[in-house]
Amino acid sequence: MRDAIIRCAEIFDEDDYLPKADSLVRLVFEQWPSNTSYREVWAKAAVLNTIYRGGVIAVARLARYIAQLDTLDGRLADGDAEAVDLMRRGHGIVIAAGHDRDFYAFATKYCC
Repeated sequence: MRDAIIRCAEIFDEDDYLPKADSLVRLVFEQWPSNTSYREVWAKAAVLNTIYRGGVIAVARLARYIAQLDTLDGRLADGDAEAVDLMRRGHGIVIAAGHDRDFYAFATKYCC
């Protein structure tokens, strides 16, 4: 993990933010392709949320939810759009009205 963090810092020290940001996200997702480890999902979600301003207010909680989605890796491998729907709701992060916050934008980026 240390090497990945060092590489991330190196990318940010370079110019041209957006292409480098995309490279950083790709690096983290390539480092941890599976979505079953809470720690690995948390690292990916934190980087993605920060880089693209995903609006997730409880990244650790969302990461815990994502890591327990048994069918997610298979759906992602198959290109199944249902992966986005699985991730965007059902996590228990609620808005004032008592409904789950819809993390559609975050989910679409995570599933790309």
